[in-house]
Amino acid sequence: MKCPICGGELKKMVEKSNLKGFGVLTEFYRCVSCEEELMTEDQFRKGMDKIIELKAKILVSSVEGDYIKLPKELAKRFKGKSIELIPGEDRIVVISK
Repeated sequence: MKCPICGGELKKMVEKSNLKGFGVLTEFYRCVSCEEELMTEDQFRKGMDKIIELKAKILVSSVEGDYIKLPKELAKRFKGKSIELIPGEDRIVVISK
């Protein structure tokens, strides 16, 4: 494939990218001449699908620390209930009271 910017050769790359705060292996093309980086629609979709999958598994705390955002599935399950959060070394355990 040729670069649409300079006409140089595009080389397929796979690198860990920080997309939307998530480290995800991302496939894309980089021009060997001008170093422009491009993605096909399929490459972009695969990266976004991986982010959505990871985001569904993670609890996100606010900077102020006064609330925690839960994935939709957990929020529905615990709606109207009191919960206890138990911090662990690399996770937070959510227990319904």
